[in-house]
Amino acid sequence: MENTNKGEQPSQRPRIRLVDVMLALIPVAFVIGLRTFAGPCVHEDGSIGGCAMASHELLAVGVLGIALALVRLLVTDQRARRVLDLLLAVSGVALVLIPGVIAPLCMMTTMRCHTIMAPFARIMGGLLAVGAVACGLTVDRAAPTGGRQRG
Repeated sequence: MENTNKGEQPSQRPRIRLVDVMLALIPVAFVIGLRTFAGPCVHEDGSIGGCAMASHELLAVGVLGIALALVRLLVTDQRARRVLDLLLAVSGVALVLIPGVIAPLCMMTTMRCHTIMAPFARIMGGLLAVGAVACGLTVDRAAPTGGRQRG
């Protein structure tokens, strides 16, 4: 009799679902958006605003989210996927909290960092956190292995 405690054979390829790809695309879209239209304030003389540090922190968390999502796509172990879901949810919460709470933004509320960067980071961070929690709670449940089916 074969031991099926782990639920999957080690040689099995990872099963990639549509929700896994969608969860991986959220941090990718965030980093692309941050580097294109939702970047920090640029003043008339070409200097960057005081929110540049917040932008760098957001970029770092976004790149970390991409790395975690890519590792999540390759991992087959359900426990490891749940840990990665938790880490993705924490990085989503960090994206929500960095602009204005953890890192200061420009003094004027009409500047680009208040009107574009902060709402964009909060929306994408919320999507990442909710998506990761949803995947951790519902989608990644291991299917019953072997034996009789109940019900």
